[in-house]
Amino acid sequence: MPFDGTSYRRNEALAKIDAVMDLLSTEDRWCKGALKNLTGQRCLMGAMQEASALVLKPYILQGACDATGKTFHTVESFNDRRSTTHALVIDVLHRARRSIEMGQVPPGARTAPFVAWCRATAARLRVGIPA
Repeated sequence: MPFDGTSYRRNEALAKIDAVMDLLSTEDRWCKGALKNLTGQRCLMGAMQEASALVLKPYILQGACDATGKTFHTVESFNDRRSTTHALVIDVLHRARRSIEMGQVPPGARTAPFVAWCRATAARLRVGIPA
């Protein structure tokens, strides 16, 4: 549907993943074991935080699974794995970007925002904050 917000969300997600890819564009901008180190290098999660792209976690994790054949529960566990290289991180980002372009929704991506909304609403009701 042209006005259901889907294309807007897809364009927003593409802009976010492009920002992450830009932050990690060369090997000397990427690191393991720290969100951001003293020389300004970032791990994948650090780049996602910098780009306000944490909503892309399901896409990144699915891309990591597709690229390696292994399941990762966190972006950090993929990034910091001994066998993970900068080239693999970039491959995963490209896979995630293709999934977004094609409108594919990885497992967990549909339910995570709803669960977050439910928790936030419950928290507001407990402390009397208007919805």
